[in-house]
Amino acid sequence: MSPSSFAERHPITRRLLVGATILGVLTACGTAALQYEEERLTFRVVKETPGWYVGLPDGVREFDIPVNHDADAQRIHAWWWPAKNPNAPAVLYLHGARWSLTGQVFRLEQLRAFGFSVLAIDYRGFGKSDGDQPSEKTVYEDAHAAWDWLVAQQPDPARRYIYGHSLGGAVAVDLAASLSKQDAPPEIALADAASAAGATPVRPQCQIQIPSSEPGGVAARHYSRRPDC
Repeated sequence: MSPSSFAERHPITRRLLVGATILGVLTACGTAALQYEEERLTFRVVKETPGWYVGLPDGVREFDIPVNHDADAQRIHAWWWPAKNPNAPAVLYLHGARWSLTGQVFRLEQLRAFGFSVLAIDYRGFGKSDGDQPSEKTVYEDAHAAWDWLVAQQPDPARRYIYGHSLGGAVAVDLAASLSKQDAPPEIALADAASAAGATPVRPQCQIQIPSSEPGGVAARHYSRRPDC
């Protein structure tokens, strides 16, 4: 007996099947809508340029990084601010929710004042990067793409750092954990103390504090794998 014949002979079953199909579609749509709203509330992207942004600092180079090797790969927007010392350590800066790179200048200035060459990115959905809205999956992918670019600039693992501010601290910890499984993980990972609270550090063997101009007083913890730190 064909499905259509069975449905014609059993109208109640047919209604139940139709209702189950509609319910399944509505559930799928509702789940997708809830996920979209969760991501929106997590990242709270502000499209406007903050009022305190007065322009790109001198010496910063703007460019885009493809997130993979596909011909039509999406791109993330990046700032590269090399230190005056060509042998300076390099740090990947991963920002938090709300503000794009234009809202991060004073933190980047602090890192460069400490002697770092600084690579900072906007996740997809932020600033000039591709994409409509960031997600947990895409921000992790974006961090990996940025790290690959940074490795090419600073080949010495002992002079490569990761810094995550606020929500970016979770992204930094995820990136460091992933890299720790490779042959040449980052020597030191940094994360805001506030955002790293409750997270498991990646092989913590030393920690220092960097002064912060923000409430809380501590900008970062350093987690190192070196036994002599």
